[in-house]
Amino acid sequence: MIYHRSPSGIFNPGIPVTHRDNEYGEAGFKTLLGMQQQHFWYRGRHRFLRKALDRFMPKARSQLSAIDLGGV
Repeated sequence: MIYHRSPSGIFNPGIPVTHRDNEYGEAGFKTLLGMQQQHFWYRGRHRFLRKALDRFMPKARSQLSAIDLGGV
């Protein structure tokens, strides 16, 4: 997949991302959000990522509002 950098510095895929309802119904998003906010694994992962950003990209912390670490 080819990504293009926007003027704001965000890389976007050349092919727009669309939600595939047949693979994951929207009703599951609320459950997923709750898991990511409460489950120990996600909480630890989020702490690790915040510390890594602070260490390797200290100036970016105040500029970032989201980071996508997903895959295809």
